[in-house]
Amino acid sequence: SSWRAAKYFVAAENIALQTQEESLHARTTDSTAPQHALQKLSVFNTKVGDFLRSTHDGRECAMECVSTAPLVFVIDDLIDEKECEHIVTRAGKLLEKSFVMGGEYQVSDTGSSEPLADTAPAAEEAADPALYRSSYNAWLSQDGVLNQLQQRLAVVLGLRAAYLKTKSEELQVVKYGPGGQFKVHQDSSAFNSRLVTALLYLNTVNEDSLEAAEGENAVCAAVQGGETWFPYATTAEDGNKDNGLSTPISVEGAIEAALRIYEAHEGTKDAATDSSICLPGLKIVPKRGRAVVFFNHLSSGAIDPGAVHAGLPVKVKESESDESKTTKKAVEKWVANYWVELDVDLLS
Repeated sequence: SSWRAAKYFVAAENIALQTQEESLHARTTDSTAPQHALQKLSVFNTKVGDFLRSTHDGRECAMECVSTAPLVFVIDDLIDEKECEHIVTRAGKLLEKSFVMGGEYQVSDTGSSEPLADTAPAAEEAADPALYRSSYNAWLSQDGVLNQLQQRLAVVLGLRAAYLKTKSEELQVVKYGPGGQFKVHQDSSAFNSRLVTALLYLNTVNEDSLEAAEGENAVCAAVQGGETWFPYATTAEDGNKDNGLSTPISVEGAIEAALRIYEAHEGTKDAATDSSICLPGLKIVPKRGRAVVFFNHLSSGAIDPGAVHAGLPVKVKESESDESKTTKKAVEKWVANYWVELDVDLLS
């Protein structure tokens, strides 16, 4: 059952954490090794607003730094429309309920903070806001399209293609229906160390929210639905916290503090329409072809509490029909994740 799986995961996480601590202790003769290896990957040393450009197979990719702590980059048009459609088509035949395990709030099949039956909301119905994670996902093995995408990503990150091929998990594709969300979480853990997340948006959730976010008030724009939220992001060019939260010293503390704000915001009646109601930090709007690349670990090799993030609920869009009656249109959000494993020895 999902409860037993969660129980065994927590036990494995504790064992992995102990092993990790012993490994770090054994490296005291060369305490800078993890830092040097990570610096080879994150040699960017950029500030907010900087662009890092690369070219692969004639396609130019411009990677913009949007936060320095955690280190977050946005790449528009990393993948094209045909590639997005290819991924969605393959995944659509394999979708299963999403789950997340590990941590006080992440122990059930559907990702709820409370024990639930092994059911998920139907795709056409609004998801229960009590669910910690409400979505469907599929894992895709490599094919010609994904090989090209992986090679392109290696060039963008400045990694050897062989490393990315060896140390990347299979592509995870996620579908969110109306109300679908993934509350505050960290992608990495002692049991499953993920150095880098490459989050790919496979569709544009809301054209209106895209236009609003590209305006002057992008950081504090009203939540329109489906954004990726980094509550502790340092978005100011001078490296100050700007409007982000102060980062707690632990992942658990970071999740707990951000979760209080997240749930208070979602419980506000006008959260999606009142621009004065603003989540702190950084919100990135889903746009087809856009990628968000962020680092889950600090240069020391430790998991970064500031890299916790959330997928905000997908809002039901209201529109005017021919009869001038307000109707509600169900929307979907499709994303994909490549996770690159932390392997200090291989990066060295």
